[in-house]
Amino acid sequence: MKTIVIKSQEELDALPQSFDEYTVIELRSIRTIYVRLARENSSVVARENSSVEAWGNSSVVAKGNSSVVAWENSSVEAWGNSSVEAWGNSSVVALDNSSVVAWENSSVEAWGNSSVEAKGNSSVVARGNSSVEAWGNSSVEAWGNSSVEAWGNSSVEAWGNSSVVAWGDSSVEAFLCATIICLSTYVSIKKVLDNSRLIYKKEGCKRPEQVDSTAIITEYNELVTPTFDQWLDRGYVMADGILKKYKKTKQLDDGLTLYEVFNDISEKETSFVVTDGTHFSHGKTLIQAVSDLMFKKSERDASKYQGTKLNQIFKTQDAIVMYRTITGACSQGVEEFLERNFKDKEEVSISEIIKITEGHYGHKQFKNFGWT
Repeated sequence: MKTIVIKSQEELDALPQSFDEYTVIELRSIRTIYVRLARENSSVVARENSSVEAWGNSSVVAKGNSSVVAWENSSVEAWGNSSVEAWGNSSVVALDNSSVVAWENSSVEAWGNSSVEAKGNSSVVARGNSSVEAWGNSSVEAWGNSSVEAWGNSSVEAWGNSSVVAWGDSSVEAFLCATIICLSTYVSIKKVLDNSRLIYKKEGCKRPEQVDSTAIITEYNELVTPTFDQWLDRGYVMADGILKKYKKTKQLDDGLTLYEVFNDISEKETSFVVTDGTHFSHGKTLIQAVSDLMFKKSERDASKYQGTKLNQIFKTQDAIVMYRTITGACSQGVEEFLERNFKDKEEVSISEIIKITEGHYGHKQFKNFGWT
């Protein structure tokens, strides 16, 4: 076996389409290298901080801090702290601390401490301690100690000690000690079997279609809700129904308290939560968080929306202004919510907003505003 180190697109393109001796092609370049074909009797490995786009039937193994974007029918195996974005019919096996964002019809098998965000019609099998966020029509099969957060129309089948947090119209099945946390009245709970547990964190949720004598069900009125300080003692900031992992605290000169928090489970990016002791606000920057706190505390005129029909259609950006005006929701929280639920929608109705915001900040206020 021999190894060829490639540092540029020109060097890769100059390689033959097949090798007499099995060859490992190592990609080491911070500039993006495009892998468009699978060369016979060889394999491609992306190392260190290299950046790769895989197309066609190509196959790439990503290691270190490398980054890969997979398209069409390409396949990727991700190791270490590598990151992968999968599109089309591409397939990914994620290991160690790697992270994957899966789109369209891509498929992912997640192991170790890897993290996956599944969107579109993508499918994921989560194993070990892996974590998955499922969106759109994606499907997830969760095993071991894996954790899944299900949104939209996604479906999850949970096995072993895996846990699922279910939102929107997602559907969930739990087997073999799995745990479901239900946060929406629209979630369909198909099965709770084999010592699995179902926790209702919302009133009026659907009952499971099939349970056995070993299932453990915790009703909403049986829950104990931690206080803000209790969450903080556990290493999290819970503000306006949004839970973020805590990083550090700073006292500002004007009496406000600033919390820097991690945006997601990868802990690669941070944002801010600001409070005056009564109100909270989120922001990508300190300035945004403070200005949104002032907006939340200000007098807002929502009278022009009174009497609007539930089937009234708004452009998405106009709907953002309306929701913030009525509820005082901070801009970052609304942006994150829209990214998850209305990424490709240009228009939305009042009734759609009411349905999809259930369980989120301002939902009751918006629902009971006075629509006709």
